[in-house]
Amino acid sequence: MDKIPSTDQSSDKLHILDYWRIIRVRFVTILLVFLLTAVTTTVVTFLLSPTYMSLSRISVEKDTSDIAPLLGMQSGPAQFDPYFIQTEFEKIQSQRVLDKVVEKCELAKEWGIISDPQAEVGHTEAVKARKILEKMIDIRQYRNTSIIELRAYDRKPQLARQIAQALAEEYKNHRTSLQKDRVKIGIQALSKRMEEINEKITGMQATVDRLRTDLGISDAAGEESYSIIEPEIVRRYEAELITSKGVHTTQSTLLEGLKEQSVEQLRASILTAHPDAQLDVLVRELHTGQQTLANHSIDLGEQHPRIKGLKKVVTTLEGQIDDRIQGVLAGLELRVKSSKAQVEQLQRDVAEAKQRESDMREKGRKYFDAKRELSNTTRIRDTILFRIMQEEVDLELPKSSTVEIIDDADLPDKAVKPNVPLNIALGMVVGLILGVGLAFFIEYLDTSVKTIDDVERALGAAV
Repeated sequence: MDKIPSTDQSSDKLHILDYWRIIRVRFVTILLVFLLTAVTTTVVTFLLSPTYMSLSRISVEKDTSDIAPLLGMQSGPAQFDPYFIQTEFEKIQSQRVLDKVVEKCELAKEWGIISDPQAEVGHTEAVKARKILEKMIDIRQYRNTSIIELRAYDRKPQLARQIAQALAEEYKNHRTSLQKDRVKIGIQALSKRMEEINEKITGMQATVDRLRTDLGISDAAGEESYSIIEPEIVRRYEAELITSKGVHTTQSTLLEGLKEQSVEQLRASILTAHPDAQLDVLVRELHTGQQTLANHSIDLGEQHPRIKGLKKVVTTLEGQIDDRIQGVLAGLELRVKSSKAQVEQLQRDVAEAKQRESDMREKGRKYFDAKRELSNTTRIRDTILFRIMQEEVDLELPKSSTVEIIDDADLPDKAVKPNVPLNIALGMVVGLILGVGLAFFIEYLDTSVKTIDDVERALGAAV
């Protein structure tokens, strides 16, 4: 036995049949709307002027030189800036860049823009052309890289290519000139500051020279010295005093020791304590004479004339040796007195030098303060001069890697707008939707009775 469908299923089936009935009854209307929309879309599409697109690509990096600057003082890798590319997008579309593109491509002339004499100030042909150009370009980042695509649209393919290429070139020139202008302004500021410091150094040098002359300061140590020469003189005198005291002590001790010895002891020790060439000769002759006398005394006897002569010679040599020893002692005594006098004089010189040092320190404080300030200012001037030289050298270094044109704009051979297949397809879809919608709307407005169901709904009873 067949299963009887439920009331809901019958109602749904009835509604579906009603929809199909409406489409079947209003098919002509749907078809007319569909054809009208599709034909209109097709005609309008073919009537639209074709628009061409040209593309150039640039690689954008932060401002760095292609080679290391002076003394290799180039900074390390720049910190990542998540807003760098977006900032460059806005710079590319800035007035300065776009105005140069308008001027280079003569867009006001190409687009036939005529100046209005009654227009407000600032709305010239170039400004109007820039406003149009802002709508004719499209800037995109290529796949999460630092490469930027510059797209230009125009009805003339040659002009689209010129705009895309000019936009890349003018942006590159803008970045390069902007960086050079910043460096030049910095160099000018540093040069002006250096001139001021040079004038200041001239006045300070005159002050230092005047103080040195007025105070009588001996500054032989040079410009880098901040002390007077008197302490060096004191140290030299003290060193000489120590040496002289040592010499005096040695000589006086030697003299006292020699005076305490007998004549025989002096003969034996004086040459060791105080060598003397003449005394050494006399002592050698004495030893030779004594040896000769001893040898001949054995054979000849004491009364032999030769023996007497030898004894006389020995006696004479002994006298000469004693006289020479006394002379040596007298010389040592003079040396002791001389060294003592030298020690006393050095002691006086040290005291005077210390007094002069104390006085000079008090007088020279102002001079050395001025000299130190002059040296510090000169060092600052030298640092500024070195920085100017560095910036001038860096200014001449190539910086082509900052903005690099990696793809030049090509001449487009196919229009990108309008898209004929897409427009026709969309027109057909929209026409079908409008036709079906209009059919159901007309059916909704139609209150005439056409079916038994309409009668039953109108009477509220089964027929």
